[in-house]
Amino acid sequence: MKAYLKAIKGQLNEAVDLMLPLTSSPFPVERIRANLLLANIQETLKDYDAAYSYLFSSLQLVNRITDKELLSNIYTVAIQLHVSAGAYQRAAQFVDNLQRYAVDDRQKCIAQVLNIHVQLKLGNYKDQVLAEQARAVCQKANERLMTASLALYLAESRLLTGESLLLVEMTALLRELEQIGFPPAILQARFFLAQVYIQQNRPLDAEQILLMVQQQAHQLKDLEVGNKALLLLAKIYHDEGKVAQSLMAYQEYSQVQQAYFDDYKARNIAYHQAQINLLESENALALLKNQNDLLRLERDVQTNDKLVMIFAGMALVTLLLLALYVVNGKRRDLHRLATTDYLTHLLNRRHFTELVSSQLQSRRLAEQQSLIMLDIDHFKLLNDQYGHASGDYVLRQVAKLCQSALRKQDVLARMGGEEFAIFLPGCDAEHALKLAENCRCRIAERQFKLKGKAVQVTASFGVATALPGQSFDQLLQQADEALYMAKAAGRNYCQAFEMESGYEI
Repeated sequence: MKAYLKAIKGQLNEAVDLMLPLTSSPFPVERIRANLLLANIQETLKDYDAAYSYLFSSLQLVNRITDKELLSNIYTVAIQLHVSAGAYQRAAQFVDNLQRYAVDDRQKCIAQVLNIHVQLKLGNYKDQVLAEQARAVCQKANERLMTASLALYLAESRLLTGESLLLVEMTALLRELEQIGFPPAILQARFFLAQVYIQQNRPLDAEQILLMVQQQAHQLKDLEVGNKALLLLAKIYHDEGKVAQSLMAYQEYSQVQQAYFDDYKARNIAYHQAQINLLESENALALLKNQNDLLRLERDVQTNDKLVMIFAGMALVTLLLLALYVVNGKRRDLHRLATTDYLTHLLNRRHFTELVSSQLQSRRLAEQQSLIMLDIDHFKLLNDQYGHASGDYVLRQVAKLCQSALRKQDVLARMGGEEFAIFLPGCDAEHALKLAENCRCRIAERQFKLKGKAVQVTASFGVATALPGQSFDQLLQQADEALYMAKAAGRNYCQAFEMESGYEI
């Protein structure tokens, strides 16, 4: 398998070299086809910056083509890459476009299956008739892989909502996928089969399948499925009393979970950076067009009489004002993207760090300033059990709950993942701890509706108060240490930093 994957990777790199010249072709159709192929290849190779760059380059050209089949291909790739980045709402918009341009049974099959996949991710799928219609269209088109993929999506949804799967159903699906020969789908089906064995209280059969899944996931570099398999193995070993094996599996799970989180974060950063680059490119084109329009107006003014010059001057002023308005709007959008977190609309880590560092340097000597670090407890397990759409919902709600407890001058930011920070200017340690406790209670008392279930979410808090001359990095280190102590104390707890127990500054 390793030799096979190495050969595939080599072939993909050779394909990249062959396709690159076509991305600068003067013919839009050739450029789009090259960009789409390269987007798929680079996504497979986990070069997310390149993958999303090629995708957005294709999307820029959609207004220049009328070929419905090519438009369907563009929107199919766009849906898949947006789902991978967790941008489900945007993926749903592309589904609408795909359904509009799907002309034959194969394209209709793909459109309907992807529509159900996106609706499941959004938690909006309720109509079982849609699945039957999609299955019928795919069978008519002889699309075996899409028919099997639909079954996988529905099986995953049923498992997440606590429903049982039939052993004969999953066994038949796995056998079908093995005949088709698509390794990522085979991996997913084997993982679901292991969960069926767990539901039927057959841990030894589940263990055997999970070991196979873990090995295959490592070969395919599928961190998500490999991570879930390790967690289930750790639980099986624990229930069987195999303490050493359980601990080893859980330790490996923690390592893979961090790698999976880093991969997911890299993909999201690449996705949003590609959006920013696209916006900057459109800005440059708009400015160039405006400059050309102005030059053309100037030439016209020189050949007209005085009255025409007056009217042309008025038109020029209007055009300049309009161009200035558009450019300023684009700049505001770029500034917002560069300084805020796309999911919660809070300040991002970079901008928060710059802002707090500046305030710490310029603050009055008599004014105390505090920093709170908070981390949602067991967030990764919540993501595994209820899906990333539910995790994103929890992040947004936690941000709103904390924001409602703050003063006007306080600054809340998302530092990354499930971690947030609150800067409290003019706030001493006692009042900062009370504010953190207020936020903790609001989160713990809220019932979060995830996949139709009422779920309690808690968070741990670390509080630190700045000393005169202290830098932001030093204050952040103290708040982080306090947060670590809060988690060590059992989580759902607020802990203030104590200098005698902390690191030397």
